[in-house]
Amino acid sequence: MIKIYGSPMCPDCICCKEAFDKEGIKYEFIDINSNLKLFKEFLKLRDSSPVFDICKEKGYIGIPAIVSEDGKISLDTEKYLAEIKGTNVKVIEDTEPDNRPVTKEEIVKALTEIELTRADNVMVHASLSKLGYVCGGAQTVIEAIMEVVGDEGSIM
Repeated sequence: MIKIYGSPMCPDCICCKEAFDKEGIKYEFIDINSNLKLFKEFLKLRDSSPVFDICKEKGYIGIPAIVSEDGKISLDTEKYLAEIKGTNVKVIEDTEPDNRPVTKEEIVKALTEIELTRADNVMVHASLSKLGYVCGGAQTVIEAIMEVVGDEGSIM
């Protein structure tokens, strides 16, 4: 059975559980905050897998951590679900913010570079903070996506 290491205090973990529930995928949610044994189990996993290296470098916890039945670890809910459903997911790679505002034009360019096109369906992650400071906030991000996918596309 798929295991998801996480915490009910983590918004990304809540979204992960909701996405799995919506897709009807069975999983075991392991609340790493519920007891020290489970916390240690997660730390052992985190400390032994290079998948978590970027999280540790950036000071992130590394949850939700999805462990498939074959032991493969994923930290990206949307990408994991797309892979098991056989669909294609394209992501803007996580980069280190350079402390300058991100513009709508830059977002449009990045979306185009990952080959997002008209009529595509886009799922927006709950945490837009990884983009850094965006001029105009979340509204600018949505406008940029709409500019690329047009009226034929949809945003979830």
